[in-house]
Amino acid sequence: MTAQWRFGTGFIITIVGAGLGLGYIWHSACIAGGNGGALLLLVDLIFLQPIGLPLVIAKLATGTARRRRRSG
Repeated sequence: MTAQWRFGTGFIITIVGAGLGLGYIWHSACIAGGNGGALLLLVDLIFLQPIGLPLVIAKLATGTARRRRRSG
């Protein structure tokens, strides 16, 4: 079963949020590399792993649980 968007605004908000997040990571890496500051990149990687990974897992788990409740 593929995911479907109920409203177009939810899709737009998701795309804008993903673009802003990717833009932050890309832009901060360019600035840090240009100024010779790899510490910012290291801190970003250290904090993105333990914070971002559980959020992704929680999102997938809630989506799976909702899908199971809806179908059965």
